[in-house]
Amino acid sequence: LREYDDYTFSHSVNVAVISAAIARSLALTEDFVDAIAHAALLHDMGKLYVSRDIIHKSGPLTPSEWQAVKRHPVDGERILREERLDLVSRRVAYEHHMRHDLTGYPMPKGGFEVHKASEIVRIADSYDALTTRRPYRRQINPYAAIKLMAKGSGSEFHRDYFAAFLRV
Repeated sequence: LREYDDYTFSHSVNVAVISAAIARSLALTEDFVDAIAHAALLHDMGKLYVSRDIIHKSGPLTPSEWQAVKRHPVDGERILREERLDLVSRRVAYEHHMRHDLTGYPMPKGGFEVHKASEIVRIADSYDALTTRRPYRRQINPYAAIKLMAKGSGSEFHRDYFAAFLRV
């Protein structure tokens, strides 16, 4: 991943650190904290199948480019399954763009429940994405990012996990 795209690698490390801090704040077991950190490191592995031109594009994505980006959770889960990685890592790769209210992507089938690890990684992923500069937008400061994310507490983000994120 680092050889493919340095930003995605750095982002994944940041998400792992933040996710582990949230999990630890929730008093989860150290084994589960480790599992979440490991899964967070691998959450964007599916971006290996997204063209670098799309990843580094400075303007808005076309509908077909957006569809390519939206496939990365499915591709990531498939890569991790083929490599026989653990279920938590595979679930996080697949679910990290699913919102707490089950909107987002990929769209789950009825009765689906997003894994706790995915809910935690989604918060860390969103925060890091907002607070780092990207080719298509400027970064925002941490306070503004938290204020923006707080609007999604209970819908986009699990309310209790978001509260733990605020504590750390």
